[in-house]
Amino acid sequence: MKNYLKAIRKKKGLTQRQLAESTHTSQQQIQRIESGVQTVRLDLATSICAILDEPLTAVFPKTYRPIQKELRRAKSDSKSLDLHKLHDELLKAGIETDPLQYFIKYRIRGGVTNILALTGPVYKNLYVQLQNRPDETSFVTFNSGSSVFLLNLNHLQYCHFLWEAPRIYDRKYDEKDACSLNIFLAGDTEPLKFDIEPDTEIMSADCDDEKSTQLQRIIFDAEYHIPQVDDSRFIIFDDIDGETVFIKWDDIAMLSFPLSYMCPDLYEAEMEGLGEDEE
Repeated sequence: MKNYLKAIRKKKGLTQRQLAESTHTSQQQIQRIESGVQTVRLDLATSICAILDEPLTAVFPKTYRPIQKELRRAKSDSKSLDLHKLHDELLKAGIETDPLQYFIKYRIRGGVTNILALTGPVYKNLYVQLQNRPDETSFVTFNSGSSVFLLNLNHLQYCHFLWEAPRIYDRKYDEKDACSLNIFLAGDTEPLKFDIEPDTEIMSADCDDEKSTQLQRIIFDAEYHIPQVDDSRFIIFDDIDGETVFIKWDDIAMLSFPLSYMCPDLYEAEMEGLGEDEE
């Protein structure tokens, strides 16, 4: 979801934190938007554009075509705007017009209970996955705030999809554990914690270095049914010291790690933010 937020923000002389504080959101949220790894709510997008004194289409250029197309159609047909169609087209451009805030409350085997904030598209996708669970895999992946979650449905005991009216963004949903990778085994109330290196490349057919994309490969293996293959029953990764860890897939109830650790552009944005804060 390409945008010009970073370039315009720098041109205006604002840091990530300054823009976040001016728009009542978190610095991590600004980083994710600039990196294009998540949609941005329309109310936040308009607040950002107001602070930058730029039109929406200048900061988020992919919104220009769907807005102009719908305006032309409505004008030529002498009809009102088709808001449902415009919503769908803007969502493709990275702008979420749904004003509601979404959450999932869950409990996994062992009694661990939590509530996670979700974007509208993630909420709807996760809802569909739980309703239409594929036979080939028991794992679902989703993002919440600054983290990625991999959930084993075989160990999910309860979940509740929640929504509420808009409110000021709660920065607690961007809080991250000091440890890189947290793994809850079924029945445990405390996670196994591992320090790991962030991925340095985007996984592709041309990438031969598995260690540079190991978190992306974990997600890929889970989503594409590798845990069900007899000779691949273990999740395998190296910790920050280069020591190898083996854990049985079937025993994992949930794992999580920072979203930036599998998105090099987002990790770079985080490092930039830290540098700005230190100046």
